Amino acid sequence: MGVIRKALEPDTSTPFPVRRAFDGLRAEILSNDSIKSAALKAQCSDINKHPELKVKIDTLKEAITLHPQREKLAEVALLFAREAGLTKLKGETDYLLSTMLDGIIGDVSWRNGPSFESYLNKPGVDRVITTVDGLHMQS
Repeated sequence: MGVIRKALEPDTSTPFPVRRAFDGLRAEILSNDSIKSAALKAQCSDINKHPELKVKIDTLKEAITLHPQREKLAEVALLFAREAGLTKLKGETDYLLSTMLDGIIGDVSWRNGPSFESYLNKPGVDRVITTVDGLHMQS
């Protein structure tokens, strides 16, 4: 989500009122605060009860769909989905993540990925350490 947040950073040439409003929306939906993110995820678990939240998320999805570097972002998103073993189940249970990935990738093909591709689903995963910077090491 951090990559998406950074990609949606408003350009400085955008008029200030528009930039400020969009940045507020981006900060609300793609928060760096783990407590706010957890609360948002809880709301997203029953998105039909929060139509105003759905509209905000769809606005960000549209913005990422029109991003000038969308093709490169899609490559990264597909790699992420494959490496993390994201499948249809994750797409159905994490509305925010799945909506953003749908917007970046342009379709829902990532949901059909085989979960066995992920290193998390391979034998010996208990010896893999994921570091804070996202790198992996064998112990």
